[in-house]
Amino acid sequence: MRYITSQLERIESIVADKRADQDYEVSFVEVTMDDGETIRLVIDGHHSHEAAKRDGADVEWVDVTDEYQGEIDHLGGNGFCDAHNCGEGWWDINTGHAAW
Repeated sequence: MRYITSQLERIESIVADKRADQDYEVSFVEVTMDDGETIRLVIDGHHSHEAAKRDGADVEWVDVTDEYQGEIDHLGGNGFCDAHNCGEGWWDINTGHAAW
C-alpha cells in the first residue's frame, strides 16, 4: 500500500525537535480513489516521517480513518484528497517519487 502526501516542505527546526523527542508518529487515512486504487493519505506527521528516516527508525503509522470517514463518504476518495492537498503535487512519502 502506498503512503501519499502533497506536502514536500520540511522545516529543519521541526525535524530536529522530532528527532530529539524520537517522535516518529505519522497519521494516515485509508482512501479508495475513483479508479479503485486504495492509498493511505498522510494527514499529519510529515516532519516525524523525516525524523524517522534520518534516524534509521521505524515510522509509527497511526490509522485515523475513522475520524475522517464522514468527510470521505461525503466527498469520495478523489474529493477527499483534493480537500487535503497542500498544493505541492502528489508524492509517495517513502520513495519521494511522484505518486501519479
